[in-house]
Amino acid sequence: MRSLVTEIDMNPSDGFYNYKVEFAVKNEEATSTVICMMVYMDDNFLNEICDVPHLSTETLLFLHVFKRLNQLPEHSDKFSVWSARASVSSLVMPPPVGTLCRSGQQFVSLTNPIMKYEAVRGVTGSGDTAVASSNGFYIDDSPPVFDPEVMSAFFYYDVGQGESTPVKFQKSNDTIKCIWKCDDKESDIVENFWAIGTSPGATDIQNFTSTGQSIAGINNKLEGILEHDQTYYASFICSNGAGLNTTYIDTGGVIVKLIPPDVDSVNNTIPGTSHFTEEVYPKESLQQQDPNSVGFTFTKSEDPSVNRYDLCVGSEEETDDIIPCTWVGYNMSGSAEIKDGALWINGVEVRKLSDLKPYQDYTNTNSSASNGFTMPVGQQMFVTMRLCNKAMLCTNKSLGVVVITNSDSVVATSTNGSAIEEKLSITSRKRAAAELDIQTPSGLAAGQAIVVTKLSESDLSKDYRSDASIDFVSYIQNPATSRDMAERLLYKSLVYTPCLDCFGDEEINILLKENQSNTDIPPASSHVTINVHIQPINDPPVVFLTLNGSSLLNKDPTEDVIVLLEAINDFNSNDSRLWRARIGAFDVEQSDTLKLVLSNTIDFNLSVMEESRQVPQLFKDCNSSDGMRPTMMPCSDNFTQNLPHPAPELSWLTYIIEFTQPKNVFGNFTVGLYFEDSSNQTSLPINIKFGVMEMPCHNNGTCQATGIYPCEDTHRTHSFDAYYRCVCRGGYQGKYCTEDVNECLSDPCVPPFVCYNDLDSYRCACPSDNPHCELVLWMGVVIALIVVIILVLGAIGLYRYRKQRGPPYIEMQYKKFYQRHRKTSFKPLIPGLLGQEDFSPSNTRRNSLRNRRVAPEPILTTDAVVSAGPKDREYIEEYFNTPTDSDTPIQGTTSLKENRRGSTPSNEDLASSPGSPAPTEDTRENGVQSPVDPNLFTTRLAWKSDVDEENCEEQSEV
Repeated sequence: MRSLVTEIDMNPSDGFYNYKVEFAVKNEEATSTVICMMVYMDDNFLNEICDVPHLSTETLLFLHVFKRLNQLPEHSDKFSVWSARASVSSLVMPPPVGTLCRSGQQFVSLTNPIMKYEAVRGVTGSGDTAVASSNGFYIDDSPPVFDPEVMSAFFYYDVGQGESTPVKFQKSNDTIKCIWKCDDKESDIVENFWAIGTSPGATDIQNFTSTGQSIAGINNKLEGILEHDQTYYASFICSNGAGLNTTYIDTGGVIVKLIPPDVDSVNNTIPGTSHFTEEVYPKESLQQQDPNSVGFTFTKSEDPSVNRYDLCVGSEEETDDIIPCTWVGYNMSGSAEIKDGALWINGVEVRKLSDLKPYQDYTNTNSSASNGFTMPVGQQMFVTMRLCNKAMLCTNKSLGVVVITNSDSVVATSTNGSAIEEKLSITSRKRAAAELDIQTPSGLAAGQAIVVTKLSESDLSKDYRSDASIDFVSYIQNPATSRDMAERLLYKSLVYTPCLDCFGDEEINILLKENQSNTDIPPASSHVTINVHIQPINDPPVVFLTLNGSSLLNKDPTEDVIVLLEAINDFNSNDSRLWRARIGAFDVEQSDTLKLVLSNTIDFNLSVMEESRQVPQLFKDCNSSDGMRPTMMPCSDNFTQNLPHPAPELSWLTYIIEFTQPKNVFGNFTVGLYFEDSSNQTSLPINIKFGVMEMPCHNNGTCQATGIYPCEDTHRTHSFDAYYRCVCRGGYQGKYCTEDVNECLSDPCVPPFVCYNDLDSYRCACPSDNPHCELVLWMGVVIALIVVIILVLGAIGLYRYRKQRGPPYIEMQYKKFYQRHRKTSFKPLIPGLLGQEDFSPSNTRRNSLRNRRVAPEPILTTDAVVSAGPKDREYIEEYFNTPTDSDTPIQGTTSLKENRRGSTPSNEDLASSPGSPAPTEDTRENGVQSPVDPNLFTTRLAWKSDVDEENCEEQSEV
C-alpha cells in the first residue's frame, strides 16, 4: 500500500473546505499507462499518487481524516464524538446497461473522440413502438503518429547490459530488442509490427511480425546470425482502430560488438607500492604500508574500440568488494587513486567514496555520509583494470596483489613447498614474555609466503572500512564490541491474553531446560516467574436502538439515525402520528446503575416511558418470538449470541421512545442521547433525526421524483417543489391536485337532460327546475315540425319513384351457370312476337356472357293485342302499330297474366302462339352451342324507363 502525505499551510479544522479527488490515466512511459489520483483542496492542487490499481464496479473508496500527531483537545461535549463526515457530490457514474446510445469506457488516455450512434425505431400496425440503438462507435480518418521524442533517441536495448538500457552499441550475440511509441488520439493503437534488416527498411533478418498492442519487440533467436561490427536496422508499422497504418523506418540502427578489447597494449603501475625483498608467490605481489590509499596509472590503448577504463579492487581475485568497478577514464593516458576518502582522477578529486556505492540511502538525509577508507594490516587488495568498448564488452587486466604491511610485519617463504614455521614473541598481563609458534601445513607452492604481523591495542580498536562498498568486511574485529558467535541464544515470544472482563494478579511460571543429547551430562535448566497485573477498568455501557426487533444503528453508531416520516396535514389527518421504538443499554459491570441522558427536546414532542431495569426477555432470532412489535427487544444480527456474558450477569436499562409527529409541519427534528453508569462512563452518543417529509399533494395524490433523489429521501424534508412533483389520482388536477376535473365541459348530455359533475365521472339527469323532464310548448312544436318534414320528404320520394317507372320489356336470366361460351354473332333469340316475322333489332350489342342482357325491339302486327293500361297502350300504339281501344280485348292476356302469377311460358310456347314471329335463323358456326338455353332462362315483363333506347343487352347471371 502506498501513502501520500502533503503539508498544507492551513488548519483544516478552522472551517469547511471542498476536497476533490480525481482519477486520470497517464502515459508516464512508452511501455505502459498508469492510473493517477489527484487531490484538490478548494480547487487548489495538493498532490498526486500514481500506479493506482484498476478500479472495478465494486471498488470502495474510504476517506480517512485524522488529527496530525494524534493531538486531540479535551472532549467536553458528551453528546458528540470526534468524527469526520464527508458527502459526495458531482459523482459521474456510467449509464446502466441497456441505455440508448450508451457510450462505453473511452480509450485509455485518449482525447477528441468523434462519437457516432445508430438508432432504430420500429412501429407495428397497432401503433406499438420499440426503440434500440447501438453502442457508440468512433470514426477515425487520421493514421497513427510516431512519438518524435522517443524515436529520435536510442530505442534499441542491449539485454547484455540490462533490460532497460537504451544503446547504440550492443554486445548481445543472439538478441535484438526495441521499444518504440506511436499514438492515435481517436481510436488508439490496436496492433504493432516490427522487422529487422541489414539496411534501412530491409527485412532480411526478420519479416514484419505482430506484437499485438505491445510496443516492445524482442527476437532472441539470432545466435550465429548477428555479426561483429555489423549495423542492424528495425522498421515498425502501427495500426489504429480504424485500420489505418503508419510505417517508421529507422536509419540509425544498432551496431553489434562481439570481440572484447585488447588490453596488452596498455601499460600500468600501482603508485605507493614496492616489491617484496623475499621471493613470494604470486610473483606480482606488492606491499604497501599506507592503509588509506590504492590506485593505478594507465596508458592509451592501441585498440580503437576501447571506450572506458574502470578501477576495481577486491579482497579476492575477480572481485570488487573493496572498491566497486568505477569508470575512471576514456581511452587516454591517466591515473586513478583512492585517497582522503575520495576518488581522484589525474590528480583531481572527482567523487566522494560514499557516492560510489551501488545503492544509495536517500531516506537518511539528516546524517552526514561517511567517506572513510582504511585497510587492516595483512589485508590483500587485488587491483584490476577493466577495459570496455561502447557495447560494454569488457576485458579485465590484473595489475597485482597489494598487501598492507607495517614495520612489525615478518615475511616467511616456503622453500620447495615445505611447511612454513615462524615464531613471534608476545607480551601478556599474566606472563612477562611468551612465544607464538606459527606453523603451516606442508604441500605449499614453491615461493608461497605468509606475512605475520603482531597487532597492537590500537590495531584491534581501529575502524576498518571502505565506504565505497556495501560488501567489505574486515577480517579484524574489535573484541570489545563484537559478539562471541559461539554463544547459544534462545529467543521465544510469549503472548498472554487475560480472560474477558477479568482483572487482578496472575503468576506465570516458565521452566527453561537444556536439551542434552549426552546422557552422561545432566541438562541445565532455569526457572522464571512472570507476574501479570491486570488493572480494573470500568467498561462503558453499550447502547442499542431497535424497531420491530431490528437495529436502527449504523455500522458507525455515532452516525445519525435517520427516521423518515410522511407529513401529516389537515387534508390527510387520518394517518397515525405516533412513532415508537425500543431504546436501551447494558453494562458488563452488573453492579453499575445506568441512567439515560437526553438533549433538549422542548422544541418537539418526544418522550421516553416504561423504564425497566429487569433482565429483558431475549430471543435467539426474530422467528422465535410470538409476533413482531415495534417496541420489542433486539432479535436480529445475533444480538443475544454476541453479548459478552449471559444476560442475567449484565446490568440493563430499557425504555420505549415515542415521537409525536406535529401537524401541518415538515422539517428535521434531532434528539441526542447517551447512557451513563455509576462510574461516569458513558456510551457512544446516539443522534436520532426525525425527518418529516413535506407532502403538499391533496386528494390522495402521490409523490414523483423529478431528479435523482427518490421520494423517500431527506431532500423532501426541506423542499418538495425543488426535487419532486405531485401525481394526481383520477378526477383531480393542478400543481397540488386541488382542482377538480369538470367532465361536463364537453356537454355530453342530450336535452332535456343536463350534466352533473361527479368525482372522476359525470351523470345526465333532469334539471332541478323540471325533475320529471315534462315537455313544454316549444318542444311539442319542434317535434311536430320534424314529423311534417319527414312526411313531405317521403311523399316526394314516392312520387318521383312512380313517375320514373318505364314500359315493359322482356328480360332473360340464367337459372344456372354451367360453362362460359365464346362470343358469337346471332340473331335475336326470341322469334317474332304476335305473328311478326321480322323481329330482329336494328342494332344489337353483345358483351361478355356474364351480366349480359338482350332487349330486342319488338315489332307487333295488327293482330297482336296486349293487355296494358292507358300509358302502356300509348306505348304500344306508338311502337307496335296495334290498336289499343280499351273496349277491344287483347289476345294473349291470359297467358301474360299466368306469367305474372308464376307460370313461365317457354320459347316454344311463344313461337306456337298465334301471331308469333317465326324463329330467327341461327348464324353461329357449326358445333358452337347456343349461349341461351331455354331451360336456363325465364321470361318476365319489366318496365323500361328510357323509351328512346332501342337496343338492350342480353344479361347472364352466374
